[in-house]
Amino acid sequence: MHTAQSLIWSLQEIRTSDAHRRTLEVHDRVWSIAMNPTGSVMKWEEPFDSTLYCVQSDGHYAVITGTARHGMVRLWDKRHSRPIQMYYVGRGSSPVYSLAYDSGHLYVALDKGINMLDFTVR
Repeated sequence: MHTAQSLIWSLQEIRTSDAHRRTLEVHDRVWSIAMNPTGSVMKWEEPFDSTLYCVQSDGHYAVITGTARHGMVRLWDKRHSRPIQMYYVGRGSSPVYSLAYDSGHLYVALDKGINMLDFTVR
């Protein structure tokens, strides 16, 4: 069992030809200093090899990633290696530049505006 202090998130940044913009590598890893100071404990790979533009976590098991294409957002459970849900936000091919969420809403910034998914509506 890992404590919160023993886990460190590692998101590798890659510089593009535009020195002002950075993107995240297409996978994410959790490192445990207590178990193995040089190796990752878990690895999550983006199924379509799409570049990740943004990442949010609830501090527990949920991680949400925004990809470089088609306004696609993925919901991940840290306990599993594959995403558990996928959302296409908007109608174009915009990257997801930023995202935020709370218990009932997901806010996604695309190239032409902000979209909200409301999970409280029945």
